Amino acid sequence: MIACPECAAELDEGALACPHCGALAWRDRLRALHRESAEAEAAGDYKRSLEGLHACLELLPAESRQHAQIEREIARLAYLDAKHPAPPAGMLVQPEADRDRESAAGNVFAALRLAFVGLLKPRTLGSLALWTVCLGFMMGWMEAFLFGLLIYVHEMGHLIAIEYYGYQFAWPVFVPFLGAFVLHGKTAQRPVENAAIAFAGPLAGSMASFALVGLDAAVGLPELIRNLAYINLLINFLNLMPYWMLDGSRLAGSISRGGIVATAGALCAAAALGWNGYALIMALGWIGGIAIHWGSAGKVSRAADVPRLKLRAMEGAVVAVLIVSALLLEGLRRG
Repeated sequence: MIACPECAAELDEGALACPHCGALAWRDRLRALHRESAEAEAAGDYKRSLEGLHACLELLPAESRQHAQIEREIARLAYLDAKHPAPPAGMLVQPEADRDRESAAGNVFAALRLAFVGLLKPRTLGSLALWTVCLGFMMGWMEAFLFGLLIYVHEMGHLIAIEYYGYQFAWPVFVPFLGAFVLHGKTAQRPVENAAIAFAGPLAGSMASFALVGLDAAVGLPELIRNLAYINLLINFLNLMPYWMLDGSRLAGSISRGGIVATAGALCAAAALGWNGYALIMALGWIGGIAIHWGSAGKVSRAADVPRLKLRAMEGAVVAVLIVSALLLEGLRRG
């Protein structure tokens, strides 16, 4: 026999809740298991965290709200457990812990500082030099270097978002003929954070091209810069396709079902209204993404703690960037 932790009534060995006061029979054990699971998740040990949550389920009545909550946490962790492995510990950098992340000015200053410091890191600077040498034989030294800087802006978008959410990261590394990448530690992320990190790279890269196109319209830029702006914008645009190995896949897998459908619908409308081939290609890509990401997006939106307002704002930003990019790409193609 066991005693109810609330009213001390005697309970049968198999009881999960007290029939008198409704208290959970294994309340203290559940609290300990949940605490251990949270600690394991914070350490990136999803397997041990999931084991603890499944142990909690066995001690909870199936119809209880706590049982439903634990099931949602299990679904969220199962989603997070698909993330890439963490890089070697020696490569990881701790995010700044003492800055005010709610201050717009502080965030802008921190982003600019990270971009400047990152470019001077031996791993980043050395790989950029190798990139420039390798591509220089194909497209010219200056073109290769400037192209590398535009790719660096994209990668720093990811890194700045990673640092903003407080996760460890490794500085960008260039791979000749392939691009560049940023690694971060295998730490727990809510889907909205995962979506923001995925979108931050194409957003930063696209904004760099937007700025160059604006400068060209205002004061005129050399043809080399205009061509690089077009190529960079096209790369970031296509990177938002919701397919494997692209940032768009990680983004589409983290937003809601409604967001995926709305993105595809908005792109179809933009393609039809403006007879824009780029918007049509992206619309077809996102229609295909509905079939690919429907199951995972539905699970995340139902099971995870997703701040709806932030997620809707991000989905709107994705649509806006895609449509503006499609319009600019069409304009640049026509000269």
